[in-house]
Amino acid sequence: MYTVSNKYKDVIYSGGATHRLSLLFNNVEYENANAKVEYVKVKSNILSNGEERFNLDNFVSKEVEIKIHDLDLDDIVEPINISIGTLVDNDYEYVPIGVFNLSEAPTKDGNTTTLKLRDNSIKFDVPYNAEGVINSQYIITTDEVYSDNKEYYSLVNDEYTLLIVGTDYEVGDTITGDVYQKKMSVTMLQLLQDICNTCGVTLETTTFINQNTEISVWDNTINARQYVMYVAEKAGSIATISRTGGLQLIPINNNLTTFNLDVNLMESFTEGDKFIISRVVYEDAIRKYEYGGIPEEEDWNIARQYTTLYINASNPYITDASEIEAIYNSINGFSIYGMKITKILGNPALDPYDLISFTYNGKTYTTFAQNELTYNGVMTQVFETNIGTLEKAQENVTVNTEEARFKRVYTNIDQMEGKIELNATETAENTTLINNQGEQIEALGTRLTQTTEGITAQVTAIQEQVDEGTNLVKTTSVTVNNDGISVATDTSEIETQITNEEFKITHGDDTLAWFGYDNTTNETKSEVNNLTVDKYFIVGNHRVEAYENNGEKHTGFFYIGG
Repeated sequence: MYTVSNKYKDVIYSGGATHRLSLLFNNVEYENANAKVEYVKVKSNILSNGEERFNLDNFVSKEVEIKIHDLDLDDIVEPINISIGTLVDNDYEYVPIGVFNLSEAPTKDGNTTTLKLRDNSIKFDVPYNAEGVINSQYIITTDEVYSDNKEYYSLVNDEYTLLIVGTDYEVGDTITGDVYQKKMSVTMLQLLQDICNTCGVTLETTTFINQNTEISVWDNTINARQYVMYVAEKAGSIATISRTGGLQLIPINNNLTTFNLDVNLMESFTEGDKFIISRVVYEDAIRKYEYGGIPEEEDWNIARQYTTLYINASNPYITDASEIEAIYNSINGFSIYGMKITKILGNPALDPYDLISFTYNGKTYTTFAQNELTYNGVMTQVFETNIGTLEKAQENVTVNTEEARFKRVYTNIDQMEGKIELNATETAENTTLINNQGEQIEALGTRLTQTTEGITAQVTAIQEQVDEGTNLVKTTSVTVNNDGISVATDTSEIETQITNEEFKITHGDDTLAWFGYDNTTNETKSEVNNLTVDKYFIVGNHRVEAYENNGEKHTGFFYIGG
């Protein structure tokens, strides 16, 4: 949150505040901007509304639209600075909105010009190759041991002017004779600094989680923005541009600034789901790092609030479990509500990564301050944070409250496909009928039968096809015995079998896929009839990946270290 006076905080929500717009083109004040501007709209989201999961893989951009009268196109020179002042004790207290660039060419309609702007995040939408900074890091030393590995060390016999601080020498020293240069890895902080230098943006955050971890790989198929997002994610942060135009990494945790909002100022609000991060997971083709967990809760309304932060599996800079642990230690317990607050008096001092908190009917809500602010002489804001709704809507939990039936039962239903996945723990009877206590659904019945040979679960789903006037009846049989687990349906010849030694998918007498341990070769093996890889796979120290460049599809082989 931008620092303002206490009096400003009182005036901004008084309902009678007087405001004034300041507009600078290339640091030159545009005269009488407040009278000429029809409106200014400012929008910034730290999350994309409707995302299925909370994530950190984001670079926050602040976007602005301005409609202004009598503007000469020749006056439009970047950078464009916008501030909004509020009259406090006979003087205007200005809050900078930010430093902006044209994201589209200006459009004119008569004497009216529309400007569409974006902050300095736009400067990162350029190709970036980290090879230069990674291969330029050396330490100069007289230690002869460094000559042993010719891949990383080389003898400097000729006169050499040092450009980088070394162990035995200072920058600018002239070196002759038997000295050696040792190739060094680059830290995350050094990488981020080089990206900012390349893009012409000041790095304002120089301390962050995992900043000193070393890297030695690069990917020249991605742009600078994606590199920044990878670094920010590894730092347990989101990347954003400050009001002065510099790059910042904002850690997402309970230390974020919280602004207490008076519920009486709101026109209305709509409560969404509450999210509490209790687990962090990174998983790629060969590694899985996981910290935390989902607490056991008897009340599903509480249990469903706990969620997992998934780290992007494509992030090449996640190298070991300690980095995930550091992210977990920072973000564990962070909680927000999904929320929409419609039409409240605007406060430009709030940043989208701030938290706003209010109490209604004895219940306190906290949510992100991501918003859209509109100025047209007066200021109004709409706040909206909407995440996870799709995932939540598809997850249904059935809890049978009849005593000694099930301690815990989860049923995930894909209504479009008619599929049901049943997971049950601790049954007290040999035969148990699972009922939906909240609403009796006659079209769905589930019966679990336990015998001396094993457990067989039959699930029958009846999907009404109202338009066609037909019924689809589908039965799924799940058998658990000493031979393992077998899953089959009466509408398909495909069967899945799971044992302690193998995982097999068959179609009649044909094996479609087999994963297991070969006792003759003493190796783990995988066999499939056909294999399609949408993104990438890893072999040894290399990644084979499909990618697009300028609309053309390519396949690349990238060294990822090891």
